[in-house]
Amino acid sequence: MGYRNYGQSEKGIRTVVSRSKDPRRNSHFQSLEIDSGPLPENRVRDAAVFQITGVDAAGPLFLTGNQKAWLLLFTCAVYRAVHLELITSLTTEAFLMGFVGLQQDAEDALLFIATTAPISLELPIYYMAWIGIKL
Repeated sequence: MGYRNYGQSEKGIRTVVSRSKDPRRNSHFQSLEIDSGPLPENRVRDAAVFQITGVDAAGPLFLTGNQKAWLLLFTCAVYRAVHLELITSLTTEAFLMGFVGLQQDAEDALLFIATTAPISLELPIYYMAWIGIKL
């Protein structure tokens, strides 16, 4: 009885696989190639490490004693480099302290690109240009 059920399942799997549109299984499907567009000027020009920087926040990370922390991930847009900063809240002041930590390691950060909405809404309060933060 178990063998018959197994045989029916195997037949069903074969049917589904034979009808699949996987290009590796069916040679009559053509592969689609897409040309990627040109990279922005900021990504291809010669620049110092972290001169063009992106940021994102990860977390929360749960610490002992019911405390939370967030990780700021600064990425260099030109080179494959990351800088991590640990902050204890998502306030603008905590973010700026993390940014100061980046500035201590990479003094040439000129163009700053952020994707975290709560931070992006509060940065104009500190009179910083949103697309380019000049220090």
